[in-house]
Amino acid sequence: FSAAACRRRSAHGAGHDEPAATTEKLIVRLEFASLRIGQRLAAGFALPALLCVALVGFGIAGMQRVDTSLTTISDELVPKVEKIATISLNVTHIAIAMREAALATNATKVQEDIDEMMKRRAEIGALIEQLDKTVHRPEGRAALEALKASRAQYVPVQNKVLDLLKEG
Repeated sequence: FSAAACRRRSAHGAGHDEPAATTEKLIVRLEFASLRIGQRLAAGFALPALLCVALVGFGIAGMQRVDTSLTTISDELVPKVEKIATISLNVTHIAIAMREAALATNATKVQEDIDEMMKRRAEIGALIEQLDKTVHRPEGRAALEALKASRAQYVPVQNKVLDLLKEG
């Protein structure tokens, strides 16, 4: 049967009680069957090749999204975390220097520890200013404001200790 003959038979109802959908499937099957073997092989290899091309396209798009995310992490988030870690480390160094100055019996050692504390305080202030310019998200702003509030309470107490250390 050719595709045209099937169409004529189904149109005239030549003894077939098949629904039209079944006839259309038969027509498609017959049209594919009428292809030469080379054309069938080409279609058989082209379909998986097209699927591979589509998968590669989706993979490249996914890699671009990952690259964008990694760029954001490395260029924006990691420097902020480094600044916060440096602030924390400087607070620890100030506490150590304050303890060392309180325990020192030599006025030169006390002055060295006070100078260390002042240097670390200045560095903390600079880092907070840098973070103030780069933190934009509401939860980040809230955490930064909490840090500033804690520092505003801590620095006056630190100044009193420094005054006592200077007096000896």
